[in-house]
Amino acid sequence: MEKGGKKEFNRGYLKALEGVILTGRSGSDTYEFFGSLDLKDVGALKRYHKDFLSNVKSRFHADYDRGYFSALADYVRVVLRTAGGSAKTEGRPS
Repeated sequence: MEKGGKKEFNRGYLKALEGVILTGRSGSDTYEFFGSLDLKDVGALKRYHKDFLSNVKSRFHADYDRGYFSALADYVRVVLRTAGGSAKTEGRPS
């Protein structure tokens, strides 16, 4: 975790992944982690991904925060990739 002077970034990244895992283990159909976001709603996921990436790039955030948002952006990116044909897009009925 300390490699390359990114200790705080890595701590934030791991803490976010820990939150994703704990939320998944909760057994709830709605993820408190993203509010009541439907993980099959491609439009909403794309908006979250864009927002998380803007926070990663922001110089106003500390390294820990950028790591945290980076993990969330990576997580949403993976969800978008795996959503495939089961996902719904904005404005189209399921």
